[in-house]
Amino acid sequence: MESLALGLIGYGELGQVVERWLCETHPAPSLRYFDDIACKADCENAFSYQQFSSSDHQDLQFLVCLGYRQPSAKQAAFALLRQNESRIFSLFHRYAMISISSQIGAGTIVGPGVVIDSGAILGEGVLVHCNATISHDARIGSCSYVSPGAIICGRARIGERTFIGAGAIIRDGVEIGDDCRIGMGAVVDREVPDGVSAVGSPLRLLNHHIEL
Repeated sequence: MESLALGLIGYGELGQVVERWLCETHPAPSLRYFDDIACKADCENAFSYQQFSSSDHQDLQFLVCLGYRQPSAKQAAFALLRQNESRIFSLFHRYAMISISSQIGAGTIVGPGVVIDSGAILGEGVLVHCNATISHDARIGSCSYVSPGAIICGRARIGERTFIGAGAIIRDGVEIGDDCRIGMGAVVDREVPDGVSAVGSPLRLLNHHIEL
Protein backbone atom coordinates (compact mmCIF):
# COMPACT_ATOMS: atom_id res chain seq x y z
CA MET A 1 0.00 0.00 0.00
CA GLU A 2 1.30 3.45 -0.92
CA SER A 3 2.55 5.49 2.04
CA LEU A 4 0.50 8.46 3.16
CA ALA A 5 2.48 11.62 2.29
CA LEU A 6 1.70 14.47 4.68
CA GLY A 7 3.03 17.89 5.51
CA LEU A 8 2.59 18.84 9.18
CA ILE A 9 2.29 22.60 9.59
CA GLY A 10 3.38 23.40 13.14
CA TYR A 11 5.61 21.12 15.19
CA GLY A 12 5.40 22.40 18.74
CA GLU A 13 4.06 20.31 21.62
CA LEU A 14 0.67 19.88 19.94
CA GLY A 15 2.29 18.91 16.65
CA GLN A 16 4.21 16.13 18.36
CA VAL A 17 1.02 14.81 19.99
CA VAL A 18 -0.79 14.89 16.65
CA GLU A 19 2.13 13.09 15.00
CA ARG A 20 1.75 10.29 17.55
CA TRP A 21 -2.00 10.03 16.87
CA LEU A 22 -1.27 9.99 13.15
CA CYS A 23 1.23 7.13 13.43
CA GLU A 24 -1.21 5.15 15.62
CA THR A 25 -3.93 5.47 12.99
CA HIS A 26 -1.91 5.42 9.71
CA PRO A 27 1.14 3.15 10.05
CA ALA A 28 4.40 4.44 8.54
CA PRO A 29 3.25 7.76 7.03
CA SER A 30 5.78 9.80 5.05
CA LEU A 31 6.06 13.14 6.83
CA ARG A 32 7.53 16.57 6.16
CA TYR A 33 7.55 19.20 8.85
CA PHE A 34 6.87 22.90 8.29
CA ASP A 35 7.89 24.77 11.40
CA ASP A 36 10.88 26.94 12.30
CA ILE A 37 11.37 24.94 15.52
CA ALA A 38 11.62 21.69 13.58
CA CYS A 39 14.06 23.33 11.19
CA LYS A 40 16.30 24.29 14.08
CA ALA A 41 16.32 20.63 15.11
CA ASP A 42 18.13 19.91 11.83
CA CYS A 43 15.56 17.36 10.69
CA GLU A 44 16.12 16.36 7.06
CA ASN A 45 12.34 16.40 6.48
CA ALA A 46 11.89 19.86 8.00
CA PHE A 47 11.21 23.10 6.13
CA SER A 48 10.66 26.68 7.15
CA TYR A 49 7.06 27.42 8.08
CA GLN A 50 6.90 29.94 5.23
CA GLN A 51 7.61 27.23 2.64
CA PHE A 52 4.50 25.09 3.08
CA SER A 53 2.72 26.89 0.24
CA SER A 54 5.58 26.34 -2.21
CA SER A 55 4.84 24.49 -5.44
CA ASP A 56 7.67 22.11 -4.50
CA HIS A 57 5.30 20.43 -2.04
CA GLN A 58 2.21 19.92 -4.18
CA ASP A 59 2.51 16.14 -3.74
CA LEU A 60 1.50 16.46 -0.09
CA GLN A 61 -1.71 16.62 1.85
CA PHE A 62 -1.44 19.13 4.69
CA LEU A 63 -2.37 18.76 8.35
CA VAL A 64 -2.39 22.04 10.29
CA CYS A 65 -1.22 21.44 13.88
CA LEU A 66 -1.09 25.01 15.15
CA GLY A 67 -2.44 25.07 18.70
CA TYR A 68 -4.91 27.01 20.79
CA ARG A 69 -2.64 30.05 21.06
CA GLN A 70 -2.62 30.56 17.28
CA PRO A 71 -6.20 30.33 15.96
CA SER A 72 -5.85 33.32 13.62
CA ALA A 73 -2.59 31.95 12.19
CA LYS A 74 -4.35 28.63 11.71
CA GLN A 75 -7.15 30.24 9.73
CA ALA A 76 -4.57 32.11 7.63
CA ALA A 77 -2.78 28.83 6.87
CA PHE A 78 -6.02 27.25 5.68
CA ALA A 79 -6.78 30.28 3.50
CA LEU A 80 -3.36 30.00 1.86
CA LEU A 81 -3.73 26.24 1.34
CA ARG A 82 -7.08 26.79 -0.40
CA GLN A 83 -5.63 29.62 -2.48
CA ASN A 84 -2.89 27.30 -3.70
CA GLU A 85 -5.37 24.45 -4.24
CA SER A 86 -3.43 22.28 -1.81
CA ARG A 87 -5.04 19.18 -0.39
CA ILE A 88 -6.13 19.44 3.25
CA PHE A 89 -6.05 16.34 5.44
CA SER A 90 -8.34 15.53 8.39
CA LEU A 91 -7.23 13.14 11.13
CA PHE A 92 -9.70 10.96 13.01
CA HIS A 93 -8.00 8.76 15.58
CA ARG A 94 -8.87 5.09 15.25
CA TYR A 95 -10.27 5.09 18.81
CA ALA A 96 -12.63 8.00 18.21
CA MET A 97 -16.35 7.34 17.79
CA ILE A 98 -17.88 9.60 15.14
CA SER A 99 -21.49 9.44 14.02
CA ILE A 100 -22.01 9.03 10.30
CA SER A 101 -24.64 11.79 10.46
CA SER A 102 -22.15 14.37 11.77
CA GLN A 103 -20.63 16.96 9.42
CA ILE A 104 -16.93 17.63 9.84
CA GLY A 105 -14.97 20.32 8.01
CA ALA A 106 -11.62 19.96 6.28
CA GLY A 107 -8.50 19.87 8.41
CA THR A 108 -10.25 18.75 11.58
CA ILE A 109 -8.23 16.73 14.12
CA VAL A 110 -10.05 14.31 16.43
CA GLY A 111 -8.11 12.55 19.18
CA PRO A 112 -8.53 9.17 20.90
CA GLY A 113 -11.58 8.52 23.05
CA VAL A 114 -13.57 11.37 21.49
CA VAL A 115 -17.31 10.87 20.92
CA ILE A 116 -19.04 12.96 18.25
CA ASP A 117 -22.79 12.34 18.27
CA SER A 118 -25.46 12.51 15.59
CA GLY A 119 -26.05 15.76 13.76
CA ALA A 120 -23.00 17.52 15.20
CA ILE A 121 -21.32 20.04 12.89
CA LEU A 122 -17.63 20.92 13.19
CA GLY A 123 -16.10 23.69 11.08
CA GLU A 124 -12.75 23.74 9.32
CA GLY A 125 -9.67 23.14 11.43
CA VAL A 126 -11.39 22.27 14.72
CA LEU A 127 -9.26 20.24 17.13
CA VAL A 128 -11.03 17.93 19.58
CA HIS A 129 -8.60 16.56 22.15
CA CYS A 130 -8.75 13.15 23.81
CA ASN A 131 -11.88 11.95 25.65
CA ALA A 132 -13.98 15.01 24.80
CA THR A 133 -17.67 14.62 23.93
CA ILE A 134 -19.59 16.56 21.28
CA SER A 135 -23.28 15.76 21.74
CA HIS A 136 -26.09 15.68 19.21
CA ASP A 137 -26.69 18.71 16.99
CA ALA A 138 -23.92 20.79 18.60
CA ARG A 139 -22.03 23.19 16.34
CA ILE A 140 -18.41 24.26 16.66
CA GLY A 141 -16.95 27.09 14.57
CA SER A 142 -13.75 26.92 12.57
CA CYS A 143 -10.35 26.71 14.29
CA SER A 144 -11.81 26.26 17.75
CA TYR A 145 -10.08 24.02 20.30
CA VAL A 146 -11.84 21.53 22.58
CA SER A 147 -9.57 20.39 25.44
CA PRO A 148 -9.40 16.89 26.97
CA GLY A 149 -12.52 15.71 28.77
CA ALA A 150 -14.69 18.69 27.80
CA ILE A 151 -18.39 18.00 27.24
CA ILE A 152 -20.41 20.02 24.74
CA CYS A 153 -24.06 19.13 25.21
CA GLY A 154 -26.79 18.89 22.62
CA ARG A 155 -27.61 21.89 20.40
CA ALA A 156 -24.86 24.03 21.95
CA ARG A 157 -23.24 26.58 19.63
CA ILE A 158 -19.54 27.43 19.79
CA GLY A 159 -18.13 30.28 17.70
CA GLU A 160 -14.90 30.49 15.72
CA ARG A 161 -11.42 30.53 17.28
CA THR A 162 -12.83 29.70 20.72
CA PHE A 163 -10.97 27.72 23.39
CA ILE A 164 -12.85 25.25 25.61
CA GLY A 165 -10.81 24.26 28.67
CA ALA A 166 -10.24 20.76 30.03
CA GLY A 167 -13.27 19.25 31.72
CA ALA A 168 -15.52 22.20 30.92
CA ILE A 169 -19.24 21.50 30.43
CA ILE A 170 -21.26 23.49 27.91
CA ARG A 171 -24.94 23.01 28.75
CA ASP A 172 -27.69 22.17 26.24
CA GLY A 173 -28.51 24.92 23.78
CA VAL A 174 -25.99 27.42 25.16
CA GLU A 175 -24.34 29.81 22.69
CA ILE A 176 -20.69 30.87 22.98
CA GLY A 177 -19.36 33.57 20.67
CA ASP A 178 -16.22 33.93 18.58
CA ASP A 179 -12.78 34.35 20.19
CA CYS A 180 -13.94 33.25 23.65
CA ARG A 181 -11.98 31.38 26.32
CA ILE A 182 -13.74 28.95 28.61
CA GLY A 183 -11.74 27.98 31.69
CA MET A 184 -10.93 24.49 32.92
CA GLY A 185 -13.88 22.86 34.66
CA ALA A 186 -16.27 25.72 33.95
CA VAL A 187 -19.99 24.95 33.70
CA VAL A 188 -21.39 27.22 31.00
CA ASP A 189 -25.14 27.54 31.51
CA ARG A 190 -25.77 30.84 29.75
CA GLU A 191 -24.68 32.81 26.69
CA VAL A 192 -21.08 34.00 26.44
CA PRO A 193 -20.63 37.02 24.10
CA ASP A 194 -17.84 37.36 21.53
CA GLY A 195 -14.36 37.88 22.92
CA VAL A 196 -15.26 37.11 26.55
CA SER A 197 -13.64 34.66 28.99
CA ALA A 198 -15.77 32.56 31.33
CA VAL A 199 -14.65 30.57 34.37
CA GLY A 200 -15.97 28.58 37.29
CA SER A 201 -19.21 27.08 38.56
CA PRO A 202 -21.32 29.10 39.07
CA LEU A 203 -20.13 30.79 35.91
CA ARG A 204 -18.36 34.15 35.98
CA LEU A 205 -17.76 36.30 32.89
CA LEU A 206 -14.50 38.26 32.85
CA ASN A 207 -13.69 41.53 31.13
CA HIS A 208 -10.17 40.25 30.41
CA HIS A 209 -8.86 37.07 28.81
CA ILE A 210 -7.76 34.23 31.03
CA GLU A 211 -4.14 33.16 30.63
CA LEU A 212 -3.72 30.11 28.40
